[in-house]
This record gives sequence, structure tokens and C-alpha cells, in this order.
Amino acid sequence: MPFRHAAKLSFSRSFSRTLVITAVVLLLPHLANAQWSRQAIDFANSQFGYFPGPQSLPKETRGALASVWGGGMREVRFSEDMHDDEFMLRMPSFFKSELKVFLRTQTHKAPLIVVIPGVFANANDAIAKANMKWFSNMGYHVLTLPNCWSVDFAKARPYFKDEYPSGEANVVLQATLWAIEKQIGAQNVTSVQLIGESLGALTAAVVYARDSRSPRPVFNAGATLTWPPIVLHSAMAKLDGMMQVTNQIYQGKCRHLIKQVKTKWRVLRGKYILEPTGDEIECAPAVVAQFSFRKELVKLANEINKSEKLGRQVPENLTFSTFIHDYAPRYRAALDSSDRYGQLDFWMSTANPSSAAKVRILTSEDDFLNYQQSWDQQGLIASASTQLIVAHWGGHIGLTNTKAYEGFIKTQFQLH
Repeated sequence: MPFRHAAKLSFSRSFSRTLVITAVVLLLPHLANAQWSRQAIDFANSQFGYFPGPQSLPKETRGALASVWGGGMREVRFSEDMHDDEFMLRMPSFFKSELKVFLRTQTHKAPLIVVIPGVFANANDAIAKANMKWFSNMGYHVLTLPNCWSVDFAKARPYFKDEYPSGEANVVLQATLWAIEKQIGAQNVTSVQLIGESLGALTAAVVYARDSRSPRPVFNAGATLTWPPIVLHSAMAKLDGMMQVTNQIYQGKCRHLIKQVKTKWRVLRGKYILEPTGDEIECAPAVVAQFSFRKELVKLANEINKSEKLGRQVPENLTFSTFIHDYAPRYRAALDSSDRYGQLDFWMSTANPSSAAKVRILTSEDDFLNYQQSWDQQGLIASASTQLIVAHWGGHIGLTNTKAYEGFIKTQFQLH
């Protein structure tokens, strides 16, 4: 049973262990352009249960190993030249310095898509480059922004008068209005939508929900959320726990393993994911926690320390909780398990009901950020307006590195 279709949007509380994709499909013809298209669902059904298509992967590649492979490999694959698209944007209401963004426009009327990459990602990092290439080639105007937890965002020295995450949402909105009014021309923009990844997806949900309640919404063509955390507090707690339990093994054999030329060659050739060794399987959670998250967290803290002249010594064993307490106190509310602003379902329920029908979500069953949580328990699909596709394989963002993912994006967003 490749798919389950549900008009009432019910969802199993435990996923099948067989190769399967689950899609919640709402049949509303008048909103068909806002949903995952039938073609995209069929494409995902034939491609996302396997890698990179017909070949099944061993179960050990689920979760962390898929995430390491996807995150590492796409840094090599996605090499779009964005030098001519760079802008230093002045927003004195939000930043003391200029914010680096990237904008590529069409010479004709076209829809605009605004890209918000995941945590630590600048506006020209791997997934931003990929989206810039894919969407501009399909005929879109494309604006890519840095994640609010990124080095470039920190370099711009943000300051906000309103609480998190309203200030971050206002930055996205104002940058979008700048692109429309000052660079493209409102007469040349046929529609506007958002696409966000990971923490960027949660930001996109905030932006879209708040904008949908305005008298004249800017983002009138919907939002696509890929691999969003269901609950930000829970996701950070999971990562902090992973950092703690994997520190010793990472400092031992795993740090050496990830730096080996042999390992990098295996990643490039696909052997890392198709024929993983015992050490690679064992080290994958450590590489995710220590290399993909802790290393980047330390880098971000160092930039904040430098930009804001804090004069502190950034510890190498930094966690999300200590980072927030010492370098980003604005987000202290997110450390509270009852914080509603870090809960995706809060923003889905806050959006104007007619606008919420234009939200699409793509995630993976084995995304470690959302382990031990299910989408129906969080109320995220209780609304008859949200459509969700859950791929059986891919970890956290690992699926983005497959050719199938590029094909899926093109199938859904191709302009006709």
C-alpha cells in the first residue's frame, strides 16, 4: 500500500517498517494549485521509498547515516554561481549592519519564491544554491535569505523591538517587500510564496501564518515546509542529548573517520550510503551531533562573540541550551517545553483558514529531530487544509541530495 488517502485526515500513530510513503491528500478541486499535485505525489510514491529510485537501501542507512550523506554530499553537488545575485540589504529597523541576501530575477512577469534555508545556513549555502538554480531555471524570481541562526545573520548584528519569533518574521517580510518594490517591480510579480527547510521551515510557517492574517497578504501562493521540527524545544533537547552521548566516540575514532580522504571518496561515489561499514554506521550519530551541529554552533557563537564584542571564550562543548543562555538570550523562551512559539501546530492553527490550505509539508519518517513524535498527535493534520507527505527514508534533509528530490521539486513547481 504505497499511499494512504484520507478525507478526514486521520493518521496512524505508528509508521510501518516496510518501504512506504504516506501522504495525506485532501481532495479540494478549488485549491488544487495549492496542494501537492497528483503528479508530485505519484513521483514521490515511485521514488522516495527507495534510493535513488529502484534500489533499496539497507535499514542501517535510515536516520543519521542518511543525514550525514545528504548534508555532506550536497555541499559538493550544489555549486551554483550566485556572485552576480548578491545584495547587501540595509534594514536599520532590524540590523545595525547590512544583511547579505541573493536575488535573481526574470526579464518578464513571473512568480516570486522566497527561500529560507536551515539552521546555520547562509543565503548562498548548498540548499539555497540548489533552489536558486532550480527555480530560476523554471522561470521564477528567486530570493534567498540567511537563516536567523547563521554567520551572515549574526554579522548583520540584528536587534529587535518585539519578541521572538515576530522580529525574525518581519525581517523575511521586509526583505520580500524590498525585492518586489525596489528590484523586481510589483507589476512583474504574479504571485509570492515561501519555501523553508528545517529551522527555516519553522520560520516560514511563522511568516506565513502572521502574513495570512493581514488585510493584504504578501505570500498569496502558499508555503512549502521541508523537514520542519514539530517542536523546537524537543528538537534542541534531542540534539543536546546526542552531543552528550556521542562526544567520547567522536573524539576517538569518528573525528578521524570523517576527515579521511577515503571516507569522502566513498561519500562521493555513493558507497558510503549503499555499502556502509560498521564504523560508518556507528559513527553517523556522532558526526551529526558533533560535526554537523556542534561545530557549526561554536562557529556561530564565535561570530556573535566577535560582532557584538562580548569578549568571551566560546567553549568547544557548546550545546543549544548553553548557546541560547550565553549568546542568544532572545530565544530563552524556546528552552521552555511549553513555549507555543516553537510549536509548528500553533502556527498552523494561527494561520487564516483559507490561507492554511496553501501549506505543504514534506518530511521523512526517520528524521531524528522528530523521533518519538507523530504528526497526528501534535494536531498538525487535524485541519482539513494541510497536506503532508512523509517519506520512508531520508533522515533529516538527507533526501535533498538525491536526484529524485530535484525531480520531485520540478514536478511540483514547474510552470505551465
